[in-house]
Amino acid sequence: MLVKLSAVLALWAVLGVSSEVIQTEYGSVVGQTIPVNLETKTVPITSFWGIPFASPPVGNLRFAPPVKHSGWTQDFVASELPNMCMQNPIGLMFMTHPFWTKYNEDCLTLNIFKPETVTAPLPVLVWFHGGGYTGGGNIQYPGHFLATRDTIVVVPNYRLGVFGFASTPDQTIRGNMGMLDQIMALQFVKDNIANFGGNPNRVTIFGQSAGASSAALHLVSPLSKGLYYQAILESGSENNVWTLNYPNQSPENYIYQVAVKLSCPIASTAEMLTCMRAATARDVRIADNIECTPGTFCQGFAPIVDGPGGFMPEMPIKLIEEMGDNSVNIISGL
Repeated sequence: MLVKLSAVLALWAVLGVSSEVIQTEYGSVVGQTIPVNLETKTVPITSFWGIPFASPPVGNLRFAPPVKHSGWTQDFVASELPNMCMQNPIGLMFMTHPFWTKYNEDCLTLNIFKPETVTAPLPVLVWFHGGGYTGGGNIQYPGHFLATRDTIVVVPNYRLGVFGFASTPDQTIRGNMGMLDQIMALQFVKDNIANFGGNPNRVTIFGQSAGASSAALHLVSPLSKGLYYQAILESGSENNVWTLNYPNQSPENYIYQVAVKLSCPIASTAEMLTCMRAATARDVRIADNIECTPGTFCQGFAPIVDGPGGFMPEMPIKLIEEMGDNSVNIISGL
């Protein structure tokens, strides 16, 4: 790692790019600072690409809630574009990165963008990408220009499709793993963003499409409480027809279709889970092509109402009624 770090810093020096080291609870991260040219001035912005916030969700962690990353002992050089979560490459990522090949389950990372010089704690913007809970990734949204406006910008990845939103009727797989990934990213922000110059008490969550509905669901989820200050919803809310797979769709049965395509037994959900965890990520992704409950809106795997103690214990409208006076500033648009 030290040899690699020296080589990276030497290259940055040749290119006129400087580095910045930030300490986190996981270990130190090294970012690269570049000049961002605006009409009236140039602002140096430091980017940190691909900081892990959770352990790789592989093996026994596939289809399970995220586990906090164990950290690292040497400097983490955050200069490479990270893996994108498993998805069909001919999808949303293809629109911006048509030749991208780095798709992997080991994708729970976030990117941070900050002004090089921070004299007082800055407001924080956490962007959840869209893509119907099935596609997209954080590298599509570089935050350099937004960071020139005296903000800290954070863009996390979260698991998609069957990997992020599968569930079973008996809750052997509880579901909503992708939403729990987002919560763990928000917890990383709360615990570490002050070291980057951000104010952990001024966190705005925002996103577009499924990113907007994700932010809206955090506003009503009891598990997200205390991790944000306000929200911006761009073309999405907690009550869109596509925000959730609603209970009448029986979404917990969708995983059986994937299991059958993988030749996994379905009589026992425990045996099915063991078999599906043994399959390759590519095979699971290809098998994620389901037929939805007839007469209902079909989008494939998505967030669900997962019951008491879960991310979404009841329907969002019911949770709003039960919240009482819990005002949060929101900007919402279509």
